[in-house]
Amino acid sequence: MQKVTGRKKFYIAYMLISLIMLVDITVILTWQISLAGYWSDRLVFWIWLLTTLPFLIIFWKSIYTKIYCIVLVLGLLFSIAAMMLPFFGILFSSTGMERRSYYTPDSGKYRVQLIQSVMARPRLQIIKNKGIVEKVILFTDADFLKNDHLKVGYESVIGLDVLKDTPDSLVLEFHMPGKKIVKGFKLNDEKD
Repeated sequence: MQKVTGRKKFYIAYMLISLIMLVDITVILTWQISLAGYWSDRLVFWIWLLTTLPFLIIFWKSIYTKIYCIVLVLGLLFSIAAMMLPFFGILFSSTGMERRSYYTPDSGKYRVQLIQSVMARPRLQIIKNKGIVEKVILFTDADFLKNDHLKVGYESVIGLDVLKDTPDSLVLEFHMPGKKIVKGFKLNDEKD
């Protein structure tokens, strides 16, 4: 029986973290399903990022590691070259800077968050909790939250009540400082 060295353990752990991150990104982009909680996906990304430099240093003698490093550096440079939009997208989403406000009702079934983008106006996400994963069931404009008294500003959601919850629609009451807004949403694309 062959003894497993520390290098081999680190290699296996790094490959496992990389695989988890790639599967997570694929599932998010394909089905809009992520790990439960706002920070779970970001934690996976940061663990991968923090272990990448030691991985490159430890396995630098391998030609595959050098190719991997070149691919990572080129990916970073290309994300910056395109007016830095992909770079800022990655930066905002990995640090949580894109989330302007959020609220989770006591039931914990839904989470509502206001997301700002690099190129677009803020958008509202309604996320349904499904145990260890969550699914974005609605991604829509947030113009109804716009505050006319601010030059550029959207109200912070400080409370939320679910008034009606059916398989094809959702009616929510948003509580903002000084006012309440009732808004209905069609959920045609939701598949449980």
